Amino acid sequence: MSSLSKDIVREVLTYDNYDEWQVLMKNYLVGQSLWSVVDETECQPPTGDPSYAAWKEKNSKALHAIQISCGAVMFSHVKTSASASDAWKALANECRSAWGRRRKITETLCSHSQKMKEVLGDDGGEGLSKYRILYDAALNGDWKMAKWFIDKHSEALAAGLDKWSNTALHIAALYGNTQFVIELVKITPPESLARQNCVASTALHLVAEGGTKRMAEVMLERNQSLFHIRDSNGMTPLLSAAVFSRKDVLSYLYSRATDADLNSNLEDCVAVLIHLINAECYGMALDLLHRCPNAASTPYENDETALDFLARKPYAFKSRRRLGFWHRKLYSWVHVEFPDTHSHTAKKYYKDEEDPVKEEQVSNGFPQRSSTHQLLCYSNKLFWDVLQQIVPSIKEVRRRKLMHLQSRELVKQLFKKVTMMIKNDHKVEQLLGPPLIVAAEFGIVEFVEIALKYYPRLIEYPDANLRCIMQVAVLNRQEKVFKMLNKKGRQITLRTFDRDIYMNNILHLAAKLAPPHQLHSVSGAALQLQRELQWFKAIEMLAPPKYKERKNSQGLTPQLLFSEEHKDLIAKGESWMKETAASCTVAAALIITMMFAAAFTVPGGIRSDTGTPIFEHSHSFLVFVISDAFALFSASTSMLMFLSILTSRYAEIDFLESLPRKLIIGLAMLFLSIASMMATFSSTMFIMLRNRQGPISIILASLGVVPATLFAFLQFPLFVDMMSYTYGSGIFH
Repeated sequence: MSSLSKDIVREVLTYDNYDEWQVLMKNYLVGQSLWSVVDETECQPPTGDPSYAAWKEKNSKALHAIQISCGAVMFSHVKTSASASDAWKALANECRSAWGRRRKITETLCSHSQKMKEVLGDDGGEGLSKYRILYDAALNGDWKMAKWFIDKHSEALAAGLDKWSNTALHIAALYGNTQFVIELVKITPPESLARQNCVASTALHLVAEGGTKRMAEVMLERNQSLFHIRDSNGMTPLLSAAVFSRKDVLSYLYSRATDADLNSNLEDCVAVLIHLINAECYGMALDLLHRCPNAASTPYENDETALDFLARKPYAFKSRRRLGFWHRKLYSWVHVEFPDTHSHTAKKYYKDEEDPVKEEQVSNGFPQRSSTHQLLCYSNKLFWDVLQQIVPSIKEVRRRKLMHLQSRELVKQLFKKVTMMIKNDHKVEQLLGPPLIVAAEFGIVEFVEIALKYYPRLIEYPDANLRCIMQVAVLNRQEKVFKMLNKKGRQITLRTFDRDIYMNNILHLAAKLAPPHQLHSVSGAALQLQRELQWFKAIEMLAPPKYKERKNSQGLTPQLLFSEEHKDLIAKGESWMKETAASCTVAAALIITMMFAAAFTVPGGIRSDTGTPIFEHSHSFLVFVISDAFALFSASTSMLMFLSILTSRYAEIDFLESLPRKLIIGLAMLFLSIASMMATFSSTMFIMLRNRQGPISIILASLGVVPATLFAFLQFPLFVDMMSYTYGSGIFH
């Protein structure tokens, strides 16, 4: 959380803390005399009204406070809001609708599970008093004691032991006593396994919430009807497992579901699909979609489809994952395949039509070509299976790659089925447009690519603010999406240059300050401003010249809006540059002082008769002279660069190339001077210890590497960032 948001609320807004957040936020806004613009007791006056400027200032302060107090996901719902009132309502609607869904499903189940655990230690009435021994045995997993008690009291097997009417099987399942459950199921009549507690949950429901796969197996082997029993929320064990993301139990229960089971209740099917996506079980979601295709276009809650939920999962896609150097290499090398765990039709279903090579890699089973080819495929798979046991990080890379392939395929199948099943263009756009806008906001390139492949007209789909996906990508600084849309100018249309409801054209959107999570992905205020300038200049090159002078509803041209939005960042960038330059100037000055003195204090002394160095013919002395000169000259150059930064005018445009270039040269020269200074020290050690044993002089001289290495380690990331942003590929490449 940023320091600014900490001054307002305890933690940024998420779906889980809205009640607490809105109380703290309201108190803050009231204390700052800003609440009146949020609850609209102070309405927006006409633009020409004398009170408009005061209202605008209060609205901006309130909106800023709300936005910086939001997490990344919640910020996406208000980043385009023009008024604090709109932002407040949008967050309330989003959180309450999401909270309502969770109350209806997840929270209800969680609460009754928790309450059951809380009351298990309470006086459960006559049942608990009478069957206390069995109750304690089920709670602690003591099968011997339970068996002894049941042999004496056979009626206890189906009796309710607490105020929730939980049987011994319910209690053991709730507390995860697997072996106890297995033994108890063996002696329980099949019809007794269907016993429901006071919230209509069977023991299998509790297994789905927190049990193990083995528990579910033994129960369904004894009584298959358990699979279809619903609790008081109307939920089957399969849906409960999906809600609680119990992947092992979920996988098993899903494997028991027939096509008839899935298609008999479309609402259930959609709910399972949504929760499979939330649980990141994309393989099962793919199979479910194949078996129940109508789920692709059926809304769940709040008129949201599976695509809407998937669009809010950016890290399920390769384009949003940032991998280190070695992980990138491993990612490109590792072999993955879709395991055939759910459907015999999966091989055909997972076929990748766009990439035949990938199809061979990800299909279930191996391509039916030749025994030699199958042997090679099997050997390749075996190699990676063995290697991941030796190198644990390979397993995580393979898991990610599989997830990326599955999520991409899921998006493709969802778009494919929606466009095939629905022929009404308006309805298709209403279903596919909103998730596409969200995907563009989050920078999911694969999602946008697939959407435009199956329904190209979505390129012009407007969001609530009348912005198309190109404009949304620019506003949210989603470089990969922008590059993909701009590739060869294929996706540039007249809609790209249309104005939104605030009369902003695409240049105005580029002039706005980037969202905080994008801004903070770049280190240092100066580099953040440089990146903002690069975005603005890139869009300026793209847009026709006439758009540069057009004004928005605030009467600002794009250039004026950029200056207004970034004035704080410019001040921070200037401060950051000056502090960095001042610190480095001191270091460079010290090196100059030492190296200048060293040039006249020759190690080993000089001959009194000729004035020449005694060791002038030594290799170590030659190294000393060269490194001393390099250190002196490079430190001098470095100091001059930093001094020029300190005396710069710090104009807006200077942050684009001039200041970063000077900083790059200054840091490079400073590093070279430090390395040369250490070389000077090492050569001096060799000269002074020439008559001593070799290892001692080598060890002492080698210590000179430490400061240079430490400096490089600390400053290298900043140096690489500056080089990349200044001389690397631009927005258009």
